[in-house]
Amino acid sequence: MKDTLFIGKITATATHEIKNVLAIIRESGGLMQDFLNMVPDGVFQHKDRFLKILSNIEEQVVRGDDISTQLNRFGHAPDTDVSSENTVEMIDQMIELTKRIAKARQMTFRNASGKNHVLLRCDPLKVRKLIFQGMQFLMAYGTPGNDIAVRSSTRDGKKVVIEFDPGTQKITSVEINKLITSEEWKDLELTAESLNSRAGMDHESGVLCLEFTNLNTI
Repeated sequence: MKDTLFIGKITATATHEIKNVLAIIRESGGLMQDFLNMVPDGVFQHKDRFLKILSNIEEQVVRGDDISTQLNRFGHAPDTDVSSENTVEMIDQMIELTKRIAKARQMTFRNASGKNHVLLRCDPLKVRKLIFQGMQFLMAYGTPGNDIAVRSSTRDGKKVVIEFDPGTQKITSVEINKLITSEEWKDLELTAESLNSRAGMDHESGVLCLEFTNLNTI
């Protein structure tokens, strides 16, 4: 068994159990809310405070469930060496799983692909790694406060592209020339090359683009 497959199976199994734990917490919290709502106003002076606490617990359970769902799907990524993957869903996964890192850099990433369903036949783990490397590169060299739009789309009916758009807070051409000689950029390019793909940065817009050219789109 490959190491990645082993790690993936354990991760997927553990996150499934975590989701079960969260479901029990949610049901118990909901039951407590129902009981409190049955208490007439004025009888229990801390009723509103308890309802607010239970509401906060519900919010955190939902947040935890979302993270667990994306981590579970990520854990299943190594199941096959090559498969047809929805790149829009992969972007969702990596954004959710790296929120803590982005927050530390005072940046946000959002999936701006809309309801597109962009399928790519690929190595599912390497593509996720490449998406993460793109995000990591922008977190290392971008401007704090950046709201980066990530989009996946097709070109010419044969290519799949994933773009990272910094919006109004662009990286200047002079900065880009320096960045594309960095070790982080070279590492990103190596991952892209291993997928028969390429990475590039537009000197005018500052958009980072990952283009998958030799992989079959379906």
